[in-house]
Amino acid sequence: MNSSHSPLRSVAALLLSRGWVLAVLLAVAWACAPPAEAPSSDEPSADAAAAPALSEDPFPALTGPHAVGLIDVSWTDVDRLDPLTSAPDDLRRVPVRFWYPAEPADGAERALYLQRPEEFAGVPAIEGAAHVRSHSVLEAPPAAGSFPVLVYHHGGGWPRFVGTSLGEELASHGWVVVSVGHDGFNQSTTRPDGSSTVPDAAPFPEPTGDLVADFEASGEFLDEVHFTQWVADAAFALDQLEALNAEGSGHPLQGRLDLARLGMFGWSFGGATSIEMLVRDERVGAAVDLDGQLFGTASETGTSKPFLLMKASEVSAGPEPEDPEEAERQAAAMVELMGRVDAQEDALIASSSGPWHLLQFEGANHGTFSDFLHLSPEAAGAVSPERAHELLTTVLRGFFGRYLLGEEAPVLEDPGAAFAELSEPRGRGEA
Repeated sequence: MNSSHSPLRSVAALLLSRGWVLAVLLAVAWACAPPAEAPSSDEPSADAAAAPALSEDPFPALTGPHAVGLIDVSWTDVDRLDPLTSAPDDLRRVPVRFWYPAEPADGAERALYLQRPEEFAGVPAIEGAAHVRSHSVLEAPPAAGSFPVLVYHHGGGWPRFVGTSLGEELASHGWVVVSVGHDGFNQSTTRPDGSSTVPDAAPFPEPTGDLVADFEASGEFLDEVHFTQWVADAAFALDQLEALNAEGSGHPLQGRLDLARLGMFGWSFGGATSIEMLVRDERVGAAVDLDGQLFGTASETGTSKPFLLMKASEVSAGPEPEDPEEAERQAAAMVELMGRVDAQEDALIASSSGPWHLLQFEGANHGTFSDFLHLSPEAAGAVSPERAHELLTTVLRGFFGRYLLGEEAPVLEDPGAAFAELSEPRGRGEA
């Protein structure tokens, strides 16, 4: 087995087993960690030998009536400098991946999960998935018609295609899914032109070991530095979608986007971005936050538009310290942090006048809401990948189908009847 598989699994186990409440700290830990060094010989490491091989075909089969196409682009915002890099006059670039209903040629080859390996040079956690294939066909001709749009935002510290399994499934059911990448807080190291995306002008605060203090310092830094850029990236992406959909753009998806029916969803930091955009931007009609702590002004401002907050049940601070007093301090800190996150949710709900849903996914952890469910299932919660995928895609299709398409959504009416793993810890708003 290729030893590059081991870092993928070990990083996932370290970062994703700790849970939703510490998503901000996990992102910081990833950003501060040096890249893993490659083995010095061709012999697999002990960890690699123990880990099962990463399948070339890990993702569930599509269930919708459409085949799926894939387009990768990189947009440049000529009106915005990138404050995260030290290069002078460095314009902000926004990489994007489209999944869309398509009509590929018979026997067309499925696209690689990792389209541009050089973008992630020196990042073993991504390089280890270089052989994995998705269910999409690269640049396949789009299906006839106009399709509602969902804009996806990845988790902090992870690539824009970490929601491939969800995005492709939604596209197979007639949605165009636009996955927006956010350089500087993902795993990209270079852009298509070879320039660096390393955020050397905005280093993360150094962890001190004090859980609450690190949470506060990191949260403030993320809010002021990265979240500002993510929200601007999201608004810029909507501008670009309007431009490419207009007559004469020449884009393969010209005229295929029903932008009057547009929603946003995301995982972790990307979920917070989606809620913030729902509050700020009239073009976003509904939003879902998959296991993400809220940032920005959404909690204070609220919205009249529908939103769904979905979170994992498994929350842990990681390996328990050997010192009993330190373990007790960490446990108390976790309770405090969990209370703060719940208070943010409650404030958003209290300040909103539209329909809202709050769901807890029993047996899930932070990684359950990403492709780690399939790439490294041992690090993604207690629910089977097949069951979790069915649950997540059913909830997403139900929520966006109801609020953007006017369809019935039994999973929202009685979540526990649809899936025993779903509960409503603090009720729901009226639709």
